[in-house]
Amino acid sequence: MPQRIGKIAHFFVVIAFIGGLGVSAPVNPAYGAGADAQSAPDYRLPPLPAPAGSQAASQGDAAGQGAANASQTSADATRQSSGSSAANGAAGGLPMDFPPPVISVAPQDSASGQDANDPSAQANPIRDETISVATMGQPNGLTLSGGQLQSGVVFTLPQDQVATTARLFLALKVSPELAARDTSLHLMLNGQDLGNVSLNQANAVDNVYQLDIPATMVVGNNNLSFSVNDENTLQCDRSQSDKYWVTILPNSHIQLSSQILDIGRDLSHFPRPFFDPLSMQSPTVSFVFGQTVKPETVTAAAMLASYFGLLSNYRNVNFPVHLNELPAQNGILFGAPGEKIGDITLPAATGPTLQMIDNPLNPVYKLLLVVGRNSEELRQAAYRAISSPLPSRQDTVQVTNQGIPLRQPL
Repeated sequence: MPQRIGKIAHFFVVIAFIGGLGVSAPVNPAYGAGADAQSAPDYRLPPLPAPAGSQAASQGDAAGQGAANASQTSADATRQSSGSSAANGAAGGLPMDFPPPVISVAPQDSASGQDANDPSAQANPIRDETISVATMGQPNGLTLSGGQLQSGVVFTLPQDQVATTARLFLALKVSPELAARDTSLHLMLNGQDLGNVSLNQANAVDNVYQLDIPATMVVGNNNLSFSVNDENTLQCDRSQSDKYWVTILPNSHIQLSSQILDIGRDLSHFPRPFFDPLSMQSPTVSFVFGQTVKPETVTAAAMLASYFGLLSNYRNVNFPVHLNELPAQNGILFGAPGEKIGDITLPAATGPTLQMIDNPLNPVYKLLLVVGRNSEELRQAAYRAISSPLPSRQDTVQVTNQGIPLRQPL
């Protein structure tokens, strides 16, 4: 069984890679800029449209705003999930009594036996990550020298995260001539002063400095800048300017601890929370199937895998596969109406349906249900997710019949 799951996961990685190469539709630069256009094999997947979440990608850079939006959208989605909302019935074409998924068993923590509905078990989880200067786009480090003695790097934080602690580990290499001047390196984050690091003779070899960063200074988009304090004097000394340099080595990094926010069940957030273009890490998208993996569910999953491959651009995408069990975090479920997957029974839909629900293992995380009675309906539901933005302030959409064009080789 593990070998079979591994083969399925590898298949989705290959499909995602092909999706990142063979793009025939216009691509939003925020997601797919720089992807090489190469010929794709003649398999029967539809052409990839422009990413559905491109407008959302530019929103919510400030962590505080993301938290406020998460609270509002969560409340809105909760009111609509019961199926009694008139807005849902009118805007989404849903029956007024559209059935929600059934969670048949209250999941428990396998280690402690604690009920997951216990508030103490639903605390917003903390995510630890390390973002190096190499990851920030400087694989060879950042050198300040000659007439350019100031520069910087950029790092980002996903919309559903708020930094709780941050620490900078700065690895430097300084030229002997610059070290002899007894000057210092000035650090700033988002225009705010972080402090100075001495570049004197004692520091003329590789050294690592640690600096705590106030977590409130870390937002969605961050600019970490460096400048030599004696910059004006050094630039005037042109005969010696090439001897003055300092290199921020590529292993310099920021260690972040962030709290995961509940962004609600609003479908318009898609592809968040499964993929966030602001994340500096390789994305992981869990695909969940019933006990038996059917060809029609694999076809729908392959469409989404190709889409995520397009969005990831230069990053790798991991697709863990779960059979009849829920992931601990976010995940996408594929199945038929009434099918039981883990502790969830899919809603008794009468056509292709997309629905966002809380993960019963931890409601901070979300599950996207891709539901259809047959192969065509599953493909319709998957294509709806990737072809255009999903409706706002809704957690469920019943997909109307639409033509899915065949993908053509470039």
